[in-house]
Amino acid sequence: MKKILIVLSLATVLCFSSANIVHAERPYQNISDSFFTGLESGDYSKFEPYLSNEMKEAFDEEKFDSFRNDLFSKYGQLDNYQFVKEDSVKQDQVEYTRAYYDVSFEKAVVTLRLVFRETNSGYELAGIWTTNVKGKGGGWGSVILSNLPTLAFSIIGAVLALLLFYYLLRFEEIKIVEILIGIFLAVVTIIVQPNIQNIPFLVLGIKSNSEIIARGIVFTILSIIYLGFVAGIFQEGIRYPLARKKAVKTAAFIGLGFGLGEAIIIPILGLMQAGAPLTSLPFQWSFLNLTERFLVTAFHGCTTAIMAYAYKNGWGLKALAGLILAHGGIDTIAVYYQLAGSQLVLALTLITAAIIAVGLLYYVLKRMREDRQQETEKMIEEE
Repeated sequence: MKKILIVLSLATVLCFSSANIVHAERPYQNISDSFFTGLESGDYSKFEPYLSNEMKEAFDEEKFDSFRNDLFSKYGQLDNYQFVKEDSVKQDQVEYTRAYYDVSFEKAVVTLRLVFRETNSGYELAGIWTTNVKGKGGGWGSVILSNLPTLAFSIIGAVLALLLFYYLLRFEEIKIVEILIGIFLAVVTIIVQPNIQNIPFLVLGIKSNSEIIARGIVFTILSIIYLGFVAGIFQEGIRYPLARKKAVKTAAFIGLGFGLGEAIIIPILGLMQAGAPLTSLPFQWSFLNLTERFLVTAFHGCTTAIMAYAYKNGWGLKALAGLILAHGGIDTIAVYYQLAGSQLVLALTLITAAIIAVGLLYYVLKRMREDRQQETEKMIEEE
């Protein structure tokens, strides 16, 4: 009898152990392993067969390469990964399993959420996105130090635009108060604008770029236009009331301050949210970052100056509408780049911004000369 009890006890322990083993082996684990193998090696084919039809369209090989390059350029080589937790969510009558993995890179631990959907033939991968980034070692001092080149190139680009205006204004005084006003408006924009842009997507339950793309080309195009023109309307609209009664050359500094504020605040916010290095860019990419900030800051300076001139001459609202159209067009292309990750689209964005900025700058300088001439004539008449 004693031997029988021992055998039964052992059998019970083995049964529970087997049950635990089966439970621990998640049914989608082979897909996760394939994805991380592909992520480490850069081989899209490792996990492509497991992608849902929507993901194959939204996360094709080009977008995978862009996603992978972004992670590896920011955080270094992939060391290992481990499962953290899972939960489930129901959307459009479909049950999804969300698995969270901590992926250890050289410089940070990145939490990726993989979303799985069960089908008749097994599980398929229906979503991938980053949910958290935690820096490794060195504390904030190390993080900030590692980001100094990126932050510096961004700020230098904006400062060069400011110095260009300073030179073109014949080395007249820099309007410090107006620059501070512009920086304040940039802070307000960075806080408020994204919330406005996100409203329709929150209502529709959309939480990632891939979900936008998965809804089809028409929805994607409408989303891109919406995001681009909300930025144009908000950013031009918030500067117009403060710029319209200023002198042309004074109003320009509000826009320049706005661009300088973006160049400083946006990288710092990215650093604070990630808690890890923003990026480790080669020189040519850092130079592109500098160029982009230079063009954007010059664009903001020109548009704000034009608002002041137009209001003074009785067509302020028409100018505002035209500037919103130009701004919205540039940002629409920029949003498309964020979704598509195409280097061709990035080049098109910079070229478009450069052409518009140069055209506006020429127009602004012409108006400034007119203002200067009018001031001179007025002084002569008074004498």
